[in-house]
Amino acid sequence: MTMVLRLMILVCFSIPQAFSAEIAQPLTTRDGITLSGVLTSPAEAPAAIALLLPGSGNVGLDGDVSSPFVGAGYHGARANLSEQLAAVLAANGVASYRYAKRGFEAPAELPHQTFDYLLRDAEDALRLLRATAPEARIILVGFSEGALLATYLAARARVEGLFLLGLPSRPIDETFDYQFVQWPVELLRRRLDLNHDGLIDAVEQALATTLPIVGAPLAAADLDHDGVISIAGELAPFHQGAYLQLRGLLADPSLAHWYQAMVVLPAFSAIAPRVTAPVYLYHGAQDPQVNALWALSDSRYFPKLRSVRLFEDAGHAFAPLDGVIGEVKTSGPLSEALLSTLTSDIRASLFP
Repeated sequence: MTMVLRLMILVCFSIPQAFSAEIAQPLTTRDGITLSGVLTSPAEAPAAIALLLPGSGNVGLDGDVSSPFVGAGYHGARANLSEQLAAVLAANGVASYRYAKRGFEAPAELPHQTFDYLLRDAEDALRLLRATAPEARIILVGFSEGALLATYLAARARVEGLFLLGLPSRPIDETFDYQFVQWPVELLRRRLDLNHDGLIDAVEQALATTLPIVGAPLAAADLDHDGVISIAGELAPFHQGAYLQLRGLLADPSLAHWYQAMVVLPAFSAIAPRVTAPVYLYHGAQDPQVNALWALSDSRYFPKLRSVRLFEDAGHAFAPLDGVIGEVKTSGPLSEALLSTLTSDIRASLFP
């Protein structure tokens, strides 16, 4: 806690300001690591402070989760999700605090960029806000891995509300199977098998050029080289084989610690019932990372679920998918439909 941050928040909560502002406020974790942080204040006295928790990957203050596995911004747009959220929240009278993940600025900490450490860091950020502005209402806004962190954090600590974007509620291996096998096979079946015969013939193959995820030519899945791709007999086995190769990457030291920490997490169904705050869920109907049906099913574990909102044309980061048939994942930016719905829900929750 610093005197500058204390004075800034106290002023924000007592006197309406003529301008919005951002101030650098590092987060010092309980194990002595310093992470860059930023407090964003709205023009008027804020209705609450949102703790922003980003998605998986080596993510900094801007919240850009772009990577080879989740893609880049839609049509090359900037996908700085945390910055985007901070700006729209400030425009709607809500302050926010965001910080860089451990390891983003100090590579020696990358082996500790695991769920258990990230959860403790989020607890430290919440503790900082509580100590600095004990009278403030604090909400959690989490995206993807950050939505899961927010759930586990809210099961331990009191907050005023959870706003969860693209929540992964299933075990990591089930999530990976969906990402690398179920989603690409279903996408190709839905977009290319026009006559619903379970085969992708030469005419249908002309509608696309590459396979999702692996980026190989579509013809690579024609395992018997007869010019026709059987969805069950060739396409699914091809993606299962590619997935097994990708799983080999999880043994790499840069991913092994992260993966093992996810494997041993307590079940979501055991954690969500402990959340006493109101919960709002948001999910892209075309999400290639987390099955949208899971949000509908697993939302039942929250005692105070307020809504589950699906966005028909949105992928995991609430932008459309790229590519000829939507075979290329995107990492944002967040759509205006999502942002307007989110801010409306936040305002309604704070002023029922």
